[in-house]
Amino acid sequence: MKKLIVRTLKPLTLVDYLGIGVITVLSLALFFFFLRKTVLVDIRVKVTNQDVLYAYTNPGFLYADRFFVGDVERDALGRVTAKIKKVRKYNQEKSSKVVYLDLLVRAAYDKKAGLYYVKGKPLIFGSPIRFNFSTVIFDGLVTELPEPYRKSFYETSEYTVVVLIKGVTTSVNSEGVLISGTVEPEVIQSIKRGDKITDSDSQSLVEVLENTITPSTHLITNGRGQAVSVNDPKYVDGLITLKVQAKVAGDEVYVLDDISLKINQTLPLIFNHVSIYPTILSFEKL
Repeated sequence: MKKLIVRTLKPLTLVDYLGIGVITVLSLALFFFFLRKTVLVDIRVKVTNQDVLYAYTNPGFLYADRFFVGDVERDALGRVTAKIKKVRKYNQEKSSKVVYLDLLVRAAYDKKAGLYYVKGKPLIFGSPIRFNFSTVIFDGLVTELPEPYRKSFYETSEYTVVVLIKGVTTSVNSEGVLISGTVEPEVIQSIKRGDKITDSDSQSLVEVLENTITPSTHLITNGRGQAVSVNDPKYVDGLITLKVQAKVAGDEVYVLDDISLKINQTLPLIFNHVSIYPTILSFEKL
């Protein structure tokens, strides 16, 4: 064997040896340059609807309640690849919840790109990643990145928001006929000072500061066919002042996850005892 090696190397010149050395050094350099180191990182994901047709909407109540702290995902070898460290959820609509998960995940760090990868997908804001935990399969949108690469794209602030819930709403259809809708007075009167919308950590997202009840004004058609405004003898309006937790990103303000805070925008308020959808009249930063 020794003689075979000697016979093989004997014909090589100095240039050949230099070439082999250069190729070896380059190979080692490229190997370490592209090497991805496996690490554990903390991320936050938003849970999306399990139906692919509604992939960017919030999950339903039963689906949202499948998540619990300590649940894990394992690979084919039984190794833990992801673990739920924290669950944060709250109602946003009548039939769905907003759900965020703080996860500890096994990721590969690409030194060249300066990125973390999970299941072949880069950990960048908004990237969807599928996880398979013991009780639920879901797609999570990445909303927070691991340190030291986590960047804050918004600041959290408190706002006072004035909204109006109308007891009687009127509008004119395409044929010029007045049509109306109503909300029972008991619904509007049930909103009291101190009512709150909270998340699963009991953190206040919306708090009622005041609810001013007045007779509901609406339009009717008089005997001459004119539309006039009158006070309704039964129905009432609720002028509600709220304190809300908001996210400010540049010039945009968002409440209850991703609802834009704009005048004339409908704001869903899902309390424990009642759900209402008032219209925003004004808002101001505290």
